Amino acid sequence: TLSIEATYAIGLYGSLSSPNTYAIVHNGAVGYLGSGEIILGQDYYAAITDFEVYRAGLEFSLTGLTGTISAATLSLYGKTDFSNTDFNLTIVSGADLNNPLVDADYGNLLDDIISFGSLSSLGFVVEGWNTITLNAAGIAAIQAGIASSIIRFGLRSSRDISDITPKQDGGDWPESIYLYDHTTVNKKPKLDITYAITTTKGNIIIDQTIYRRADRFIR
Repeated sequence: TLSIEATYAIGLYGSLSSPNTYAIVHNGAVGYLGSGEIILGQDYYAAITDFEVYRAGLEFSLTGLTGTISAATLSLYGKTDFSNTDFNLTIVSGADLNNPLVDADYGNLLDDIISFGSLSSLGFVVEGWNTITLNAAGIAAIQAGIASSIIRFGLRSSRDISDITPKQDGGDWPESIYLYDHTTVNKKPKLDITYAITTTKGNIIIDQTIYRRADRFIR
């Protein structure tokens, strides 16, 4: 098993000056880069008619990784839980993300809706690891990433993926959680990969020629 810390793990969030609509923010082509922490989920501040959607981009180096991957997990270190409305923390493809990330990567994640693995925010661990098991699609993405020595993931809320308007402040609001990014020692997102290296034992073929000697009998 190989354990890899994230090269980067940066939050991306969509928001507009009041007034705005959920559709405009959710479908926006450009967002804002976060720093210092990652926020995942969605929020709506009714008093100022402000919708916010939170996503993230992660990158891991696969340099030196070879063989066939059989399993993988992504572990995220929890910082704060504000999810009164629960959702699934969902890993999606980050193939469209830039390095370094840019504001447009918020919109680049919009069409990434296939889950590579997910974990409910119900029971989210604060100041501890939250581990997501990657499914077959996620494992295949890592396997494909070996060729370029890089794998990039996106993180989205399942309610963001399903285009569900967030609850307004009060009651079940908010619906967001906070994670540590790549800047905090021992709390960086990490990818654990189980893989096998196949070795082929060569066959040595020895050509054997059998010589038969004819004895001459002299009478």
